[in-house]
Amino acid sequence: MKQVPLPGCPPPPAEEELFRLYVTTFELWAHSPNTISSIEPLDTMIRGLLGEQPRSCSFAASCPEHMITIDQNGNVVPCSSLVSEEFVLGNIFSEKLQTILEKPSTKDLSLSRAGFLGCHCADCEFLSLCQGGCRADAYWHSGRYDGAYPYCESRKRTFAYLRDRLADIAPRVSG
Repeated sequence: MKQVPLPGCPPPPAEEELFRLYVTTFELWAHSPNTISSIEPLDTMIRGLLGEQPRSCSFAASCPEHMITIDQNGNVVPCSSLVSEEFVLGNIFSEKLQTILEKPSTKDLSLSRAGFLGCHCADCEFLSLCQGGCRADAYWHSGRYDGAYPYCESRKRTFAYLRDRLADIAPRVSG
């Protein structure tokens, strides 16, 4: 695993731990009176299952086509979690943003993601909802922007769990 952006942080959770965290969080959220209207990524996952557009970039397959980050030095990167020299697409102080977005290196990131999806995710029932996972997470875990999303199985299990829970809840809400 590559050195994560914040040295000294605890190691990431295992797939099973993450799945259990999401299930427990969902059940607490669903069964307790609270004023919290959104808990990410559960909210985005539920919205996706209900046919709505994702609110979280991790589910949108939109970096860098529809979303970028510009750091304090004017460097354009595909994601705020990838503020690293190797991901600098250009600098708005030395070139126009449109020029940066039209560079082959910028387009290559999109093609890289598409290639990954075609090889690894083509048969996944949740592809349209997940979009292959967060590319920053994949990079920090594997060292490759087009690497495997490290929480694929927990995300699939969470989608399936939420789908089944929504099916259980729907008759009670609509009835």
